[in-house]
Amino acid sequence: MAYDPALHAAIRAAGITPCGDRSCIFGAPGGMATNGGCRCGDLDPPTHKGPDRVARKLTAALRSALAEIARLRALGLEACDRLDAVARGARGRDAEEARATADRIRKELTRG
Repeated sequence: MAYDPALHAAIRAAGITPCGDRSCIFGAPGGMATNGGCRCGDLDPPTHKGPDRVARKLTAALRSALAEIARLRALGLEACDRLDAVARGARGRDAEEARATADRIRKELTRG
């Protein structure tokens, strides 16, 4: 996997520090990476709970990201409704453009 700084920042925000090895499951930042292979699943070797811990942290981070997406989508749809309301009170080309913009944004926010 190629190194992705945004992915690494999100992983760190979830409380996981990628090992940095060239074979790291989260992508390698480069360099020699001669430190013995990816250890991200071995966070707690004596109890073999490392992979479970990584999965729980990533699941929590994904749920948080999905909640933020839903919140931002709702805000965007609310803004479209307000733009439509303003366009109803306007006339001419500005009103048409405002409605078209609101429709375009609404379509993007509600797609698949």
